[in-house]
Formats: sequence, C-alpha cells, structure tokens
Amino acid sequence: MADGEVRTGKVPGLKKHILLWVGTALLIVGIVLTVLSKGKPLDLLNPLSSSQKVTKVPEAMRVVGFLPTWMIGKTKTYGSEIDQLVFSSVGVSEDGSLIWDVQAKKLNSDDYINLKNNITAAGGKNILGIELFDDKGIDTLIASDSAKQNLYNEVKDVVEAGNFDGVNVDFEYMGNPTRILDDDFMSFLDGAKVAGWKDVSVDIFANTIVKGNKDSLDSLLSKVDSAIIMAYDFHRPSSTIAGPVAPIGAEAGVRSISEITQKIVDFGLEKQR
Repeated sequence: MADGEVRTGKVPGLKKHILLWVGTALLIVGIVLTVLSKGKPLDLLNPLSSSQKVTKVPEAMRVVGFLPTWMIGKTKTYGSEIDQLVFSSVGVSEDGSLIWDVQAKKLNSDDYINLKNNITAAGGKNILGIELFDDKGIDTLIASDSAKQNLYNEVKDVVEAGNFDGVNVDFEYMGNPTRILDDDFMSFLDGAKVAGWKDVSVDIFANTIVKGNKDSLDSLLSKVDSAIIMAYDFHRPSSTIAGPVAPIGAEAGVRSISEITQKIVDFGLEKQR
C-alpha cells in the first residue's frame, strides 16, 4: 500500500445507515431554518440574517471608496454601500495644470458617469481626486503663486462642470512623509479653501502620523474637511523583509495599523471631526 493511501472495507448495512443519518440531519436543518426565517426568504450566505436585527452603522462613520481609472467599467455598480466615491485620479503638473491623459479622460466616459449618477441617487458624494507623486514637482507647485492659482481655478471648473461634491488631494512626498506638515503645504491647502474648493480631503502616509507631532497634525486637520490615512504598503515587493501589506497588529517596534490608531487616540486627533 502506497504512503498516504487508506483502504476501507465494506461494512454491511453501512450505506443505508449513512443515508438515514444524512436524511435526518437535513430534516433537522430544514426545520431550524424554517423556524428562523419565519416563512421569509433566507439569505443562504447568512441564514440568520432574516431574523436578526441589522445594526446601523453610526452616522459619524463614512465608507470612502477609491475608483482607479483603470478599473472603470470593470467593477460592480455601487450605490448605498459607499458614502463617497473618489475618482482616482487626475494628474497635476508642477505649473498647476491638470493632466488630461487617456486615463484622466475617463472622467467623461459613459461607464463612469453611470456609476457616478448611481452614487448620487443613493445619497452619496462623488469626489474628484487629483494626484502628484514627485517631490520636486510638489515643491515647485506650492512655491509658485501663479501655479497654485492655476490649479485652484482648473479644479474648481472641473468640479462645477461635473457636479462633484468635493476634492481629494493625493500629493505624496516619497522622500519625507512629514513634508506635508510644513507651513508652505498648509498655505497651499488654505488657498484651496479660499478659492472655493469644498469638502477637501487629503491623503497622508501612515508614517506621517507616526513621525508627526500633535501640533502639526492638528494644524493639518484644521485646513481640510477630512484626512485619509493610506494604511497599506507596509511591505512591498521591494522590501528587504517579507510581511503583510496592511498589518492590523505587530510586535513592538514594527509598524502596524494598531500603532497608528493608538497614536491618533493619544494625540486626541479623533476628536477633531
């Protein structure tokens, strides 16, 4: 007999007994489900859902979804599951001009407009996302009054023309996660509000929270309507040590989402909004 192979012999009457046991078990399950459902259709993925009271999510909690341009037309049609859907994203040049490449032009595609209308009909908000991932480019932009004004105007025009409900700013400093806590970046966000941008959110790295100080983070939150922590990419293909992309917890000295959450609580930042 080969390793791992198990041989069984026939037991008289065993097949009949097994069928009887299975039939009895199915009958019991059927009775239980009938009682639980009280005659109503059951959700087969969650048989208790018909009898249990669904707990309402607190109003203070929001579900924000980011829709990458390359996924437009490939996702399900979302509605009430999402409070805010971010079009992610339109690129920004260092002179403050929006970059209308093939991906950004999907802003006017039928697939996106249909999804956008569905979010609106469900009572959600559609957010225009803008992005710039080059340190020098961000510095050049926020140091130039004319470049900033150009961006303020172009974004406002797109928001108004497309009936967007807000703007998500995803300007990522690759070299220094706390750079967006400096005064010139704060001034850029102030200017956005003065220019008429509404419901402004800013994306920040996990390390911005870990390495930032309370006063600077307080100041950042005072400039925007909300901050979205990018709690992922803790480990990447380029990392020297393998590990989870978004670890809930970790041993002391290792970054994790729990560590960030605790830092927010310790700073009292959760009380800002």
